Amino acid sequence: MRRLLSMLLGTKHPQHAADQPSPTLHTMPLPRQLALALQDSIPCVEVGQQVRKYQRLAAADSTHGLALHAPTSGRIIAIRQQAQALPGTPLANTLLLEVDGQDAALPIIPDTTATLSRLDLALRLQDMGVSGNHGPLLALEWAAQQQALPLLIINAVEDEPGLDAISTLLQQQAAALVAAIGLLQEVLQPARIIIALHQQQQAALQAMRQAMAGRDWQLEAITAPYPAADEATLCKLLARPPEASHSLCLPADGVLAAGAAILHGQPCISRLVSIHSRQATHGQVQALLGTPLGHVLASVGASTRYGILHGGALRAYALPAPLADTLGLHWHSRCLQPASAETAHAQDCIRCGDCARICPSRLQPQELYWHCTQQDGTQAETWGLQDCSLCGLCNAVCPSQLPLLEQFRHSAQQQQHAQQQQQAAERARQRHRFRQFRLERDKQEKAQRLAERAAEQAAKREQSASTVQPTAKSTSELADKQAAIAAAMARAAERNSRHQSKQSAAQDDLQQPDERAAAIAASRQAAIDAAMARAAARKAAQDAAKAASVAHSQPTAVPDHDKQALIQAAMQRAAAQKAAQTSTTPSSMDGDKQALIQAAMQRAAAQKAAQTSTTPSSMDGDKQALIQAAMQRAAAQKAAQTTATPSSMDGDKQALIQAAMQRAAAQKAAQTAATPSSMDGDKQALIQAAMQRAAAQKAAQTTATPSSMDGDKQALIQAAMQRAAAQKAAQTAATPSSMDGDKQALIQAAMQRAAAQKAAQAAAGQEAASKPDQAKGAENT
Repeated sequence: MRRLLSMLLGTKHPQHAADQPSPTLHTMPLPRQLALALQDSIPCVEVGQQVRKYQRLAAADSTHGLALHAPTSGRIIAIRQQAQALPGTPLANTLLLEVDGQDAALPIIPDTTATLSRLDLALRLQDMGVSGNHGPLLALEWAAQQQALPLLIINAVEDEPGLDAISTLLQQQAAALVAAIGLLQEVLQPARIIIALHQQQQAALQAMRQAMAGRDWQLEAITAPYPAADEATLCKLLARPPEASHSLCLPADGVLAAGAAILHGQPCISRLVSIHSRQATHGQVQALLGTPLGHVLASVGASTRYGILHGGALRAYALPAPLADTLGLHWHSRCLQPASAETAHAQDCIRCGDCARICPSRLQPQELYWHCTQQDGTQAETWGLQDCSLCGLCNAVCPSQLPLLEQFRHSAQQQQHAQQQQQAAERARQRHRFRQFRLERDKQEKAQRLAERAAEQAAKREQSASTVQPTAKSTSELADKQAAIAAAMARAAERNSRHQSKQSAAQDDLQQPDERAAAIAASRQAAIDAAMARAAARKAAQDAAKAASVAHSQPTAVPDHDKQALIQAAMQRAAAQKAAQTSTTPSSMDGDKQALIQAAMQRAAAQKAAQTSTTPSSMDGDKQALIQAAMQRAAAQKAAQTTATPSSMDGDKQALIQAAMQRAAAQKAAQTAATPSSMDGDKQALIQAAMQRAAAQKAAQTTATPSSMDGDKQALIQAAMQRAAAQKAAQTAATPSSMDGDKQALIQAAMQRAAAQKAAQAAAGQEAASKPDQAKGAENT
């Protein structure tokens, strides 16, 4: 059933012909560049990035923001701040897209979710960029509530007189609008659905009536004058009193975009724009969002030389001509028209009262205008600025050409900005109060917990004192524990005192290093003195042993005499053998010469025997003296080395080393005391044997070879050799003290061995020389 409604106030405005055929929609050619405003959204692309159609360019960053999708393919050339095609709005970030003309699109995927909740639908529409009159088509705050929806109004009434974009849309896409309304009915579950149109939109009414056949929706054709398309007016007209405060009014073009987004997965990238111009060839165009306004007007042959009027005949606002190519089309750009060269000159108010009579809100526009120009916000509120619907009727009937609508819009924006600041301050104040309250609450809760804990502990102590009585056993155990604790404490104190004493001693050592070094030096000197005393004692013992050996050496003359006797006997046997040989061989030598040789040999033997009886004892004594001197120098050097050892060696190690050195010196002294006699005896025997062999060789030479040397000369040579040997021995005894005794002894032994080798070689040579003579004698015989 149709309801014809009318309003008491308002004015009759020219309506488009109801019987006119539906205008043809024209699609605009692609512009070279798109200017997409970012309202409460954050870009998700970078400058220079190539994008494709339907690709997301920005995401919503608040409950009032909307996502933005690329209307066509191209390249992002800039993201900068610039003016918007809305009056009184500040600069906003704008994304500039350079169109490549290929219109390459991403595949669109419809939402296949079986069941959508109210909030899911609102988020989905926000993500697809579907807008309403005040941000997203479904406000997130309202969608989050689970309150039942009594009435859903689909507003298909034209906003201003002369507009026919909604009517055209309904005539051409009535079935799509019906499908979108069915989706909303399924999700929002409204009790009633009313589709509101104006009575003069007959073609649109007919198309909708056919499309919604079989639906239980209500199609209302209202007859109310302008501004009947406002949400508040429609709710007042169509909603029942219980439904007025909870009704939901949605624009028809927004519902159609929601159906395309949910049912077909197509983001909102364009809108239908009405163009009013005398030069316009097309009244309705389907333009991409972000298309420059100048390009839209130019596409229908309209000129932007004098600027652009954004909006219809009553609510339009002027935009400057230089911004015609930079301002982009947005969702609220329902109508565009070029500005004329005629400019209105405002005059003083004549108090005609036409504005008051035509105002649908029963306001006094002339008084309100006065307070708004004086920037008196309080008086403007008093005169009903917040109730003004900005319909522009007062501005249209004013004979003085006063900019009433522009002034009211500017004052309303200032008032809205002030309210936003006041609300922000109030929210901050509430947060501060809540913080203070939270701190105070935490403080009280903490104090309460402490009091409860103290009360529990007091109760436990009282309970233990009243119920438990100490027994003798517990008393003894307690005494034992106390005694054990006291003993442990005493041990700990003793350990601490020892530790402290060690630390103090270490500190004293660190503080008095001279005293410690002096003590070490004193102990070292005492050890050296003891070692010297022991060495002196050993030396005295050695001297005593030496004296004893000297005393005992007298009886040993007998063995020397025995040796001499043996040597003499050997020599006599050798002489007898030679004499036997000479007696058997033909000899040219007479008996006198042989007697002389024999006598010389005997004298030489006697002299050697005398020398050997006197020399060894003197040589032993000298060697022993040299050895003793060498030992004393070695002991002195070792003692000097021990005194020069690093102070880091402690007294114990030094004492051990000193004792080891003393033992080694004692063993060496014992060896030297025991060895020389045997060594001297062997050496003497070797020397004696060598001398005897040398004497025998010389005697053989003298007897075998014709010799001019007599026995006296040989005796003199032998004596000279003995003196030379004695002198060398004396020189070696008097050698510089730098040469130690061991080396001298080794040199002496080497010299003796060399002399013995020479004597042996000489003897061998004489024997070799005597053999040819003997062979020659044998041949002669």
